[in-house]
Amino acid sequence: MRILSWNIRHGGKSKSGEIVTAVVAHEPDIVLLCEYRASSTNVKLGLQSAGFIFMHESLAPEYKNGLMIASRFPISISAGQFNTVTLSHQGAEIHVLGRDVAILFVHIPAGGSSSKSPQTKLKLEFWNAVIEYANNHADSKALIIGDYNTGFKTDAQGVPFTLANKMDELCDAGWVDAWRKCHPDAQEYTWYCKRRDGGLNGFRLDHAFAAQSLSGSIKRADYSHSERLAGVSDHSMLIVDVAD
Repeated sequence: MRILSWNIRHGGKSKSGEIVTAVVAHEPDIVLLCEYRASSTNVKLGLQSAGFIFMHESLAPEYKNGLMIASRFPISISAGQFNTVTLSHQGAEIHVLGRDVAILFVHIPAGGSSSKSPQTKLKLEFWNAVIEYANNHADSKALIIGDYNTGFKTDAQGVPFTLANKMDELCDAGWVDAWRKCHPDAQEYTWYCKRRDGGLNGFRLDHAFAAQSLSGSIKRADYSHSERLAGVSDHSMLIVDVAD
């Protein structure tokens, strides 16, 4: 089962055709799109035409970013884990019918510039819900995947995004960084920001963490950077293969 996760940047705007073409080229079974918007109609129709007939859109407010889940297999969706979180439209648990794997798809808020800012408090609330899920599903075949807007300090050029300690909490709960498992000595970044001197700082913000009982079934975890370099989105794709 191939899972593709990608932040398509504010609904994809005029890049809908390129987004669909890029996604289909990787031959995924399940497509998880962050920053999907109600206006992203052409992305939805393009994926449907490509055979992803089982779909779910999170109920984001108008002009706000939500999630799109598109699958070749029948799926069921639960957002119960995030009912108490203000940004409930940025997290959903996916069950693929007939397969003993749970997928928690998340787009964690970016947070603010200080620990006391409202944006950071919102991010902390969301992260706490993710950690609670991780603790409750530590013995399950589960995957937490998406745009974390957070990374390890070793995966950041410059100052890491807020709440980097939450990455360590996931590891302490027994969850495995799928990409790092497959690439123990590599250094790659999935999003870049401009520095004051005009240069760029890279950050690895897009992740898939597997519970221990699923980690042995991870056969591939790779980033595809060509779409970001071509300007289709500002994020690289994450592609994870899970053995049956």
